[in-house]
Order: sequence, then C-alpha cells, then structure tokens
Amino acid sequence: MQTFHHPLSPEEESHYLQKAKAGDLSARNILVEYNLRLVAHIVKKYQTGNLHRGSDFHRHDRPDQSDQYI
Repeated sequence: MQTFHHPLSPEEESHYLQKAKAGDLSARNILVEYNLRLVAHIVKKYQTGNLHRGSDFHRHDRPDQSDQYI
C-alpha cells in the first residue's frame, strides 16, 4: 500500500514555491505530491458529511432523480 509523504518543512516548502513560481514543473509536482495528504483529509472530512446529507434526499421510488444528491 502506498502512503503519503511526510509534510515538507517550512524551508522546503518556501524553496519549492519559489522554484514553482519561476516555472519549474518538477518543483510544482513536488508541492502537489506532498500536499496530497491534506487533500485526502479534506475530501474524507466533507465526503462523509455529503453522503449522509445526500441520503436524506434519496427517494427510493425515483432513483433517477435523487442519485444526483448522493
């Protein structure tokens, strides 16, 4: 199983941000890869809430109209 990278130190993040602003695509990719942990956390947090809320609107008699809520 693949795990996420440990967060960048503030110095490393600043270094890669400067390089990415200058157009360095590898620095940009490093920033993206190292921030996937944050993205996964945010998705997990909001996905669970949306699934519960969406299930409140689900109509079993009209699945074609209520699937958009889930």
